[in-house]
Amino acid sequence: MPQTWLIKSSRRLAPRSSRGGSVKLSLIGVFTVRRKGKPPGHHPWTGGEVPIAPRKVIPFNASARAKAHINRASSLHRVLTS
Repeated sequence: MPQTWLIKSSRRLAPRSSRGGSVKLSLIGVFTVRRKGKPPGHHPWTGGEVPIAPRKVIPFNASARAKAHINRASSLHRVLTS
Protein backbone atom coordinates (compact mmCIF):
# COMPACT_ATOMS: atom_id res chain seq x y z
CA MET A 1 0.00 0.00 0.00
CA PRO A 2 1.51 3.36 -0.97
CA GLN A 3 2.23 5.78 1.86
CA THR A 4 0.28 8.99 1.90
CA TRP A 5 1.78 12.39 2.68
CA LEU A 6 -0.03 12.35 6.03
CA ILE A 7 1.74 9.17 7.17
CA LYS A 8 5.10 10.50 6.02
CA SER A 9 4.46 13.79 7.77
CA SER A 10 3.43 12.13 11.02
CA ARG A 11 6.70 10.21 11.05
CA ARG A 12 8.58 13.51 10.74
CA LEU A 13 6.40 15.16 13.39
CA ALA A 14 6.70 12.50 16.11
CA PRO A 15 10.42 12.89 16.97
CA ARG A 16 10.21 16.68 16.96
CA SER A 17 7.13 16.69 19.15
CA SER A 18 9.05 14.98 21.95
CA ARG A 19 11.71 17.72 21.77
CA GLY A 20 9.19 20.57 21.51
CA GLY A 21 10.03 21.63 17.95
CA SER A 22 7.93 22.49 14.94
CA VAL A 23 7.46 20.93 11.51
CA LYS A 24 6.81 23.00 8.41
CA LEU A 25 5.14 21.25 5.49
CA SER A 26 5.80 23.25 2.38
CA LEU A 27 2.64 24.85 0.91
CA ILE A 28 0.49 23.26 3.62
CA GLY A 29 1.35 24.79 6.98
CA VAL A 30 3.18 24.45 10.27
CA PHE A 31 2.68 22.07 13.19
CA THR A 32 4.05 23.50 16.45
CA VAL A 33 4.37 21.70 19.77
CA ARG A 34 3.29 23.69 22.84
CA ARG A 35 3.46 22.62 26.45
CA LYS A 36 0.39 23.56 28.44
CA GLY A 37 0.64 24.00 32.18
CA LYS A 38 -1.32 22.26 34.89
CA PRO A 39 -4.84 23.75 34.65
CA PRO A 40 -7.23 23.84 37.60
CA GLY A 41 -9.97 21.25 37.32
CA HIS A 42 -13.27 20.96 39.16
CA HIS A 43 -15.40 17.90 39.78
CA PRO A 44 -18.89 18.66 38.36
CA TRP A 45 -20.80 16.88 41.14
CA THR A 46 -18.84 17.76 44.24
CA GLY A 47 -17.29 21.05 43.12
CA GLY A 48 -13.97 19.90 44.56
CA GLU A 49 -10.69 20.46 42.79
CA VAL A 50 -9.37 17.67 40.55
CA PRO A 51 -5.72 17.61 39.44
CA ILE A 52 -5.17 17.71 35.69
CA ALA A 53 -1.73 16.73 34.38
CA PRO A 54 0.29 19.08 32.18
CA ARG A 55 0.18 18.11 28.52
CA LYS A 56 1.50 18.83 25.06
CA VAL A 57 -0.72 20.12 22.27
CA ILE A 58 0.09 20.32 18.57
CA PRO A 59 -1.73 23.23 16.93
CA PHE A 60 -1.72 23.55 13.14
CA ASN A 61 -1.45 26.84 11.27
CA ALA A 62 -2.37 26.58 7.61
CA SER A 63 -0.30 28.46 5.05
CA ALA A 64 -1.84 31.34 3.12
CA ARG A 65 -1.79 29.23 -0.03
CA ALA A 66 -3.67 26.36 1.66
CA LYS A 67 -6.26 28.78 3.07
CA ALA A 68 -6.79 30.32 -0.37
CA HIS A 69 -7.25 26.87 -1.91
CA ILE A 70 -9.83 25.89 0.72
CA ASN A 71 -11.71 29.16 0.34
CA ARG A 72 -11.84 28.80 -3.46
CA ALA A 73 -13.18 25.25 -3.15
CA SER A 74 -15.74 26.38 -0.56
CA SER A 75 -17.02 29.25 -2.71
CA LEU A 76 -17.23 26.97 -5.78
CA HIS A 77 -19.25 24.45 -3.76
CA ARG A 78 -21.70 27.19 -2.68
CA VAL A 79 -22.18 28.26 -6.31
CA LEU A 80 -22.76 24.71 -7.51
CA THR A 81 -25.24 23.80 -4.76
CA SER A 82 -27.37 26.94 -4.84
